[in-house]
Amino acid sequence: LMPCVFPVLSIKILSFVKKAGKEQNKVRRHGLAFAFGILLSFWILAIVIRSLRAAGEHLGWGFQLQEPAFVAALVLLLVAVALNLFGVFEFGSSIQRACGSIETKGEGYFTSFLSGVLATVLATPCTAPFMGGALAFALSTTLIPSLAVFTALALGLATPYLLFSFFPALLSQLPKPGLWMETLREFMGFPVLLTALWLIWVFQQQSDAGAILSLLAAVLLLSFALWVYGKICPPTASRKRQIGGLLLVMASLISCAWIGLPLQRPGRSELQTPQSNENTNISIDKHGLAWHRYSQSVIDSAIKDGQAVFIDFTAAWCVTCQVNKKVVFSSSEVTHTIREKNILLVRGDWTNEDPVITDALRQFNRVGVPLNVLYNPKTPEDPVVFPSVLTPQLVLDEFRKLQ
Repeated sequence: LMPCVFPVLSIKILSFVKKAGKEQNKVRRHGLAFAFGILLSFWILAIVIRSLRAAGEHLGWGFQLQEPAFVAALVLLLVAVALNLFGVFEFGSSIQRACGSIETKGEGYFTSFLSGVLATVLATPCTAPFMGGALAFALSTTLIPSLAVFTALALGLATPYLLFSFFPALLSQLPKPGLWMETLREFMGFPVLLTALWLIWVFQQQSDAGAILSLLAAVLLLSFALWVYGKICPPTASRKRQIGGLLLVMASLISCAWIGLPLQRPGRSELQTPQSNENTNISIDKHGLAWHRYSQSVIDSAIKDGQAVFIDFTAAWCVTCQVNKKVVFSSSEVTHTIREKNILLVRGDWTNEDPVITDALRQFNRVGVPLNVLYNPKTPEDPVVFPSVLTPQLVLDEFRKLQ
């Protein structure tokens, strides 16, 4: 379980608490609807990625978060979910009818299905440890084995929820519904906002100050519209009043889209666009370490000169990548060894789409980040490929093998 899925985890915890003690068959059907949402989303992702790659596009796992517009849309969605959990507004019967006939019967299976879809969208960029090889195989083999791998991954994500749905003994351990649920519901809004805040930080890595301001303005406008909707259109309001509230929300969404027109990719970030000035290809981190922008010529030149090279393929939206950097390079022993061994540090930033980085990942049979590689100049044909989760000791052990 990673921060990416906190919002859906919050919603499903509330859902299971509400269903505790209710008809078990309905609980199971909700679990199956949720699992089907995950399964269908994984299949669609697999087919889309394979189709685009066959058409010549350079895509990898988590590619959707390389698009600033998609990240901005997720931020707005999560803010709306958080406001709903805080009780700022409630979905009225008009919205429920729009979700289809299943929803209007009061079963809510369509909502569970959509929760599964949202879980997939948020979880894909968090390429969990040990998934890299499976994803690389799935996207490089034929269609049937590929779908089999994606099916297994989808079932793995859905399994915890299915366990609660199909085993009443586990569900009975949850507290019974009561007045305390309102407090729990409001509390669960904070993990959702935390995820939205993380996505705003990701968006900031991809865009300029003007785009950030536009996104925050859209968040404010959406929040205000939903607050007004909650005030004038409670679920008990008349149909005419609810229609007026829906029109207000639609107007706010149109305004958000208009404000969001500047939310376009501003071009390659500093770590992604080569410059003629050599100094612009180097950045200094807070530990005083010099990182070169990824370039195969820089790597080849260093190895030819007898210098070891450590490559960090990363992305702002990759949670594991950020944890690895924080844990490993905060170690004074690691930074001292890097300087002592004169190791050249290279960073391949995959925050935005970059065909060069995608091809480099593919050389190591990977379709996503994190990926860390160490080249020993004495054996450049056999680089060390680190596991997805790094520790200072793991990195030090490999650094100390360098002569």
